Order: sequence, then C-alpha cells, then structure tokens
Amino acid sequence: MKKKNLLTAAASLALVAVIGVGATLAYFTDKTDVKTNVFTTGNVDVELIDEAFKVDENEVWTFEKNDKGGYHYSDVMPGDQIGKNVAVAVQEGSQDCYVAIRVFITNTSDPEGLVTDMQPLYDQIVAASEQRGWLCADGGAGSLVFYYPHAISANSAENTAYLFSYLNIPGEWGNEYVGAELNIDVAAAAVQAANLPAPELGNTTVDELNKLFVG
Repeated sequence: MKKKNLLTAAASLALVAVIGVGATLAYFTDKTDVKTNVFTTGNVDVELIDEAFKVDENEVWTFEKNDKGGYHYSDVMPGDQIGKNVAVAVQEGSQDCYVAIRVFITNTSDPEGLVTDMQPLYDQIVAASEQRGWLCADGGAGSLVFYYPHAISANSAENTAYLFSYLNIPGEWGNEYVGAELNIDVAAAAVQAANLPAPELGNTTVDELNKLFVG
C-alpha cells in the first residue's frame, strides 16, 4: 500500500515538472525590421543687391567700390541724380521667403543732424518703396526698415524685390552741405515663408525679421 502511494506521488511530481517546463516555452514572438525616416531641412539664402550706375555719363560725379562692400561717390553736387539699385534676390536652392531691408542714412560730418537733414533722401526712398508695394516702419536710431509683403521664390522669374533705383540730391542744399560725407548703409534680412503669415506691421513675421537686424 505504501509502495503504491510512493509511485503515485512520484508520478504526480513528474507531471508537475513536465507542466513547469512546458510553461517556459509558451510564448509566441515576432519583431519588425527598422525603418529609418530621414528629414532634410531646407534653407533660406538671399543676396543684397547694391549697384551704382550713372544715368548720364556726362555727370561730373564718380563712383568706385569701397572696402565696405558698397560704393564711394565723389564730387556729388546739389541737383545730381545718383543711380543706385538696392534690392534683395532669393538665391537658387533657397526656400520661399519674406524679406526686409534696413536703410540708415547719416552725415558723418554732422552725425547729430544739428545743421543738415537727411529726411529728403529718406522721403525719396519711402516714395519709391510705396510704388513697389513695400511696407515701411521706424527701424530705430534714425533708420527705416522696409518689408516686402509677398513671399519671394527662387524658382520664379520675379525672384528679386527692388526697393529703389535713384537718389536725387536736393537742389536746395547749400553751403552747410559742402564737404559732407554721407553714409547710406543698407542691410537685408530674410525669413522662411512656410508656416508664417505675410508681413504686416506688428505681426510675427515682422518681429522675426527685426531680430535679424539687431546687432
């Protein structure tokens, strides 16, 4: 009787062991291959165009490239019309973008404007910009910032936005301007058009463009 019970107990233990081993194998598994997604970011690339030219080759005044990337105009007289193209061109490979141009005019002989006045030159640029649809705002420190209200595409025939092309030296300027050295500093900035609204004074796009002129 005892022998039979021992056999039964042994058989029961063996069955438990088999069940235990079987439980460790009761998993179904699978895995997938790795799929790598690559995102390549775009870029914004613009060029500031600053070109000098003569409307009349008989004009006395002359110009030559300077070491600051612009031009040095010499022997300029009241009443002269100065040819000066200022524009922004979107370069090949660039994404569509919004652009702005900052203009700062100073008379280094009278930096505080105590005797001479650069406003007539600013007024001409503002008038030219309005004809081309630019927006204008105070740029601080006596400068003006102009914003082109449409996205410009490198793939378009119209990939360049012109701000102005001429400056007329006021005929009424007198002896207080003799020997004056006028600096016309221009700088361009651009920001992506994707996911940003068209520039309007005070909106996000204008804020982002203004940040680029700081410093």
